[in-house]
Amino acid sequence: MLSDFSPLFFTGVLEAVVAAFFMNIYIAGLNQLTDIDIDKVNKQYLPLASGEYSVGTGAIIVISSAILSFWLGLIVGSQPLFLALFISFVLGTAYSINLPLLRWKRFAMVAAM
Repeated sequence: MLSDFSPLFFTGVLEAVVAAFFMNIYIAGLNQLTDIDIDKVNKQYLPLASGEYSVGTGAIIVISSAILSFWLGLIVGSQPLFLALFISFVLGTAYSINLPLLRWKRFAMVAAM
């Protein structure tokens, strides 16, 4: 029904979208931080690869985005939203970080997912 689209509904959607937006910035930024050398060859237009942002600035943006995402997830009070943010954080980190058993992008099947 049309009555389901109340201001409260749109507020909830906006809260979830903004939290997901900050998590996306975290994931994409972390990927750029870990792939600067590769991106200098393949994607010179990215801010870190081009030198537009320093590594320190990139790290601040990435950390701040993760904190803001989780903070929004907590203040919204939605367990499913917080769980989705947490799962995104774990998967995005595992995809980018070069640690034993992580750096999932080196496996074609995982990278394609």
